[in-house]
Amino acid sequence: MTLDSMAGRRGREGVQSTLSSPLVGAAPAVPVADRAGPVEFAWLEWSRYCHTIPLGDLAPPGPPTLLPTRAMLDFIYRYDPAVVHAPGPADAEEARRILVAGNDAFARLFDLREGDGPRAHVIPVDPVQLGSTGDRAPPQSPFAVVLGCSDARAPAELLFSQASNELFVVRVAGTVLGSEGLGSIQFAHGTLDTIRIIVVLGHSGCGAATGAVTAFLDPARYLDVAPTRPLRAVVDRLLVSAAAGHAALLEAHGAKVVSAPGYREALIEMTTTVNAALTAFTLRQELDGAGSNDPPIVYSVFDLGTRRLRVPLHDASGEPTPGDILCDAPRSREEFQALGAPIARSDLIRQLLEGAPG
Repeated sequence: MTLDSMAGRRGREGVQSTLSSPLVGAAPAVPVADRAGPVEFAWLEWSRYCHTIPLGDLAPPGPPTLLPTRAMLDFIYRYDPAVVHAPGPADAEEARRILVAGNDAFARLFDLREGDGPRAHVIPVDPVQLGSTGDRAPPQSPFAVVLGCSDARAPAELLFSQASNELFVVRVAGTVLGSEGLGSIQFAHGTLDTIRIIVVLGHSGCGAATGAVTAFLDPARYLDVAPTRPLRAVVDRLLVSAAAGHAALLEAHGAKVVSAPGYREALIEMTTTVNAALTAFTLRQELDGAGSNDPPIVYSVFDLGTRRLRVPLHDASGEPTPGDILCDAPRSREEFQALGAPIARSDLIRQLLEGAPG
């Protein structure tokens, strides 16, 4: 489907899009009618029947997990000529609220029960931001920078429910901060005056964090990556977070924690969260005063199982605020060091230590 047909080319051959679900294989064609009203296309469609969800290493023991519903889900990007697209968020707190609300909407789309009817999640699209108004490309105007992992299961625009030209995304394995990634973020920070917030996003089940924990617990396994400098660089940057996570678990639970049945899984979660906080702290130091606009830097972890953002803290109670979900980067070495023990005492880490699946 061409971009100008998305913007409403009418009276010709019409608009048709055939898309399939990346989760359930081939899906029926999704017709998109050419009409005077909104023009829309489905990015993701689920079949009307139960399907197994391939969870790979994250799958619990036993038979395959089933989606317990016969409802159809549609994930839709829609252009409606009657909708006036508002400008981006005015400040950092509005940007944070938009991102948290977008993730909540994405997560709730899949909270299905047997007997639920069809459900759709609609994201408004401004065709101007897709370059559909002529030969000139639209100017970049993202409101957030997102540094995330390269893992194919954690696409930033999708999990935040955002459209084109709304996020400036930098992705690298393990959400580690190397020179090229930092340069990309410095470019956005220094030249795009629409940026309101910078997000560092880890995710559960991270393969790079798992590799770092494996090397930390069994140094001989470091030889698996030692001969390959690029892979070694990723693991090296995560080893500090693995060591910090280990120290926090010892502080919170004592020396016996290393014998807990789920110690390795808990340390992987600790490493992922600590790395997100450490990377956010490092970015704060690198970017402080580097531009006329100094947006806040926040961090979080995307849970592949629940599809929600979270930072496990032991004293979290009641309904979390956007600031509890996209947490401010530590402002000092002392703030960073103080993060470890509360995370290690969180309900999530306790459950993992006991051997419960994450």
